Amino acid sequence: MTATLGRMAVPEEVLFAFPASLERLPKVKRCRSTLLSSSLNAIRDRELLERYLKSLPTQYHETVLSTVAGVWLPIEVAMAHYRAMDALGLAVSEQVQIGRLVSDKFQGTVLGTLVKLATVAGATPWIPIGQFQRFWERLMDGGGSSAVKVGPKEARLELAGLSLFTVPYFRVAFRGVVAGACELFTSKTYVYEIPRPTMDSNAAYRIAWV
Repeated sequence: MTATLGRMAVPEEVLFAFPASLERLPKVKRCRSTLLSSSLNAIRDRELLERYLKSLPTQYHETVLSTVAGVWLPIEVAMAHYRAMDALGLAVSEQVQIGRLVSDKFQGTVLGTLVKLATVAGATPWIPIGQFQRFWERLMDGGGSSAVKVGPKEARLELAGLSLFTVPYFRVAFRGVVAGACELFTSKTYVYEIPRPTMDSNAAYRIAWV
């Protein structure tokens, strides 16, 4: 396969494949509470908690508000949370910025090693992209990711098995998660969602940097 870069066709290179075929890949059943706690901190800072709680079903209030970072939560809780976030109608730039907070939180765990590598001369975003499945496994219980190099400074990241991708807010905010990890290694990263014909449990993103 090839990707077009300007007028020149560049061969695609698979960096890593999904851990199983899409048919056999288990759906995500749980996710790390760090995803939710980062969002909650952001909406508290923006004084949006009251509006958020009006959209969050009452049965989830106690679970969400009392959660601490680093524990597993049922995907149903995360779905209710992200639907409430979506109902806030935040600007795209704010959604992406909140997504970046997740990467910031994880710099002390799985991204800690990447932070150290970021100080090495010549280190580039290919490092976090190549390690993304490891990052995914710290965030999600199930699903998976794959990555393809499509240019000298451009990659395609594909994700599968996560029902949260049916929520528009989550798809946008996840751009910030990816950008935050890559910008440990470069001054500017651009992450765009690759449109899909339907909203389902899969998503794809184009990553480019300078």
